[in-house]
Amino acid sequence: EDAFIHSTTHKHHIDSKGICLFLSFLWNTFPCAENEKPPPSVPISKMKVRDNNGVLLFLLLWAYLAMSRAISPASIASTSLSSVQHHLSTKTNYASRLPLRGSSNAAPSIHNVPDPTNYEPIHLWFLSRHGTRWPTKERMDQISRMTHLFKDARNVKDNPWIRGWQPPFVHMDVAGGQLHSKGEDEMWTLARRLSGRFPSLLETPYLPHRFPVVSSQVHRAAASASAFTSGFFPAVNIDNEIVQSPWAGQREAGTVNKGVSNNGSSCPERRPQAVAISMAPKQADPLLRFYAMCPAYAQREVWLETWLPGWMEEQWAKLAPTLQERLGLTRTMAPSEVEDIWQLCQFEAGVEGITSQACSLLSESDVRLLEWVDDVNLLESHGYGSPINYNIAAPLLHDLRTSLKDAAESAATSSSGQPDKRTHLLFAHCETLVPLATLLGLFKPDTEQPLPAATPFPTDGQVPPPRLARKALAGLDVIEDLAHAMRHDEGHKAPLAVDEGMAWVPQGWRPLVAQDDEGRSFRGSAVSPFGANMGLVLYRRKAEGARTGSPASSSSYRVRLLYNEQVLPIPGCSSSSGRSTREEEEEGGGPPDCDLDEFLEITAAAAAQELDALCQAGGSVIGEASTGTGAPTN
Repeated sequence: EDAFIHSTTHKHHIDSKGICLFLSFLWNTFPCAENEKPPPSVPISKMKVRDNNGVLLFLLLWAYLAMSRAISPASIASTSLSSVQHHLSTKTNYASRLPLRGSSNAAPSIHNVPDPTNYEPIHLWFLSRHGTRWPTKERMDQISRMTHLFKDARNVKDNPWIRGWQPPFVHMDVAGGQLHSKGEDEMWTLARRLSGRFPSLLETPYLPHRFPVVSSQVHRAAASASAFTSGFFPAVNIDNEIVQSPWAGQREAGTVNKGVSNNGSSCPERRPQAVAISMAPKQADPLLRFYAMCPAYAQREVWLETWLPGWMEEQWAKLAPTLQERLGLTRTMAPSEVEDIWQLCQFEAGVEGITSQACSLLSESDVRLLEWVDDVNLLESHGYGSPINYNIAAPLLHDLRTSLKDAAESAATSSSGQPDKRTHLLFAHCETLVPLATLLGLFKPDTEQPLPAATPFPTDGQVPPPRLARKALAGLDVIEDLAHAMRHDEGHKAPLAVDEGMAWVPQGWRPLVAQDDEGRSFRGSAVSPFGANMGLVLYRRKAEGARTGSPASSSSYRVRLLYNEQVLPIPGCSSSSGRSTREEEEEGGGPPDCDLDEFLEITAAAAAQELDALCQAGGSVIGEASTGTGAPTN
């Protein structure tokens, strides 16, 4: 897996081909075992090798690992500056994501931070954005129209790929917005790592009520849930009596009758665990698509798109003269064409792994500017730009709190000491994850200006009625496409065009994220890349303080926050310091975990907000900030 695996001081970058070599060696070398792992006590010299190729594969793997480099989290941030794949904002694939910052350096990996001493994990609440997807239909159309731009380009010598360029989405409309095969791999490998990190959660047989899985009613989210669960839950043996029934095909029955699986080994035939996935209708899903149910949010978003795209075009316009020269255009390049190139670059680099075409037109500073513009848009639409953005995630926070509380109470009264529900898995979107992270107080912008406690809401007719605002959002695949749709709608253009000077923005508005802040905490490629995820692990004390039958208490249960497989301190929790386990233990403390009772206390007010009250369109509630401890106040 091309993902970084942190320790508190080092990070190893492991290529997926190396993993394949290793697995191939194991397959050819070790006999099947009940736990599907090689006997640890058998020396290599005495292993029974089925295929001589296994030895060759092992030697190749050994040589490969010998040449691998170990680099620190700090160095990955610097070496990746020249790689556009790490700076595609929310279009960054999971393997290329940037590390999250802890209290000082990169936050430690969950794979290198041990469980709290004398505690065991008993429950996992987990929310994931879908994996890498195809561009939406609107973005496919936008990129396809670039044929005209490249036909006007004269500098073919420096850009030979332009000659004969064809849109990459011919007859691909049906794939618009769907999960890409790269996204399937991201979700499956993520699940394998998590199941390996918390194997005790999966010791009981699968039942839907023990391991509930919820997805939004969007194909890419549901497909991500399917890919994840196929890697998360252990595979199960197929009943030979069923396979060998008279109705089985000759090939299948013959293969299994001989005690040999379809892959040619003597291992029993196995299949993925069948998993139930629950969904609510797209427009009636207050848990995962709360933004689609909120008239006030819809109105604010439509109003935002009457002026923010004008500001964004001003930023794109700064790059137009240089790109015009690099392409050899004999006409003036429009700012929107700069964004077209950026969209093509994001697809080529993030999905196809190509940086030698559209991305080659952009310098490192160009990429940073375009990434920053996308991040400002992300913050204004789903983050700290307005309280309505994140307060509407209250139903999701309520679900999180209920899941942890119920698990603790169930474990306290269970004869086994384990809760009824071991995991609670949810799969949704960037528009779901970022508001929840913001409501918890994560990734606050490093700015001296106060975060908005209210948003000026115009009364001059720029905002459509609530019903029309919701309709505008309901017709989109992703909210990001709203600005693009309005740009092509004569009735919803920004008040001033770019060539008329400074685009209109609300009085006193400035971007909350600084363009030149290299270490800023709110960054789309770190906070919400494809496959971004948040997990909260509930730990139960093994010692006498948590004996079976005793009531749940703060000393018995602790909560650990995981984000993109890194351990983060929980904002507002006095028992969560944010330092690594090693640093804490050296000073006599514990890991950056939070007592359950305190976590429930500091999140109570934010979770208690009613979605119906928050979403009263056109009311002052649009500008009211959450009163919870996790609310973004400076």
